[in-house]
Amino acid sequence: MELLMSDPIKTQAKILVETVTDWNKGKAELKGMMDAYVAGNLDLLYKLMSESESSEMLNQAELIDARNKNWAKEMPAIMKANSVFFAVGAGHLPGKMGVLALLKAKGYKVTPVALN
Repeated sequence: MELLMSDPIKTQAKILVETVTDWNKGKAELKGMMDAYVAGNLDLLYKLMSESESSEMLNQAELIDARNKNWAKEMPAIMKANSVFFAVGAGHLPGKMGVLALLKAKGYKVTPVALN
């Protein structure tokens, strides 16, 4: 929550007002992102996330990228020590700084698991 609330209060208020004011637009954006994720189209998911107006206002480098780097740094030791299942939000998966790309760069083979 600290990361989510670290942006200036004016930015948080603006995002909240825009979300409430244009609820249908927000729902449509979210549906598009969910559809892209379910279809396994992480490139589209990343594109939609990047184009989102609220994404432009939030500090993605701090909110997503920094956490992804930290997770990719910590995950290998955890995986080596235990059998583990990691669950992250879909927004942490795609892109050059996404968890998947960061793990692939470390030599891991990343394979999607079917939702069905």
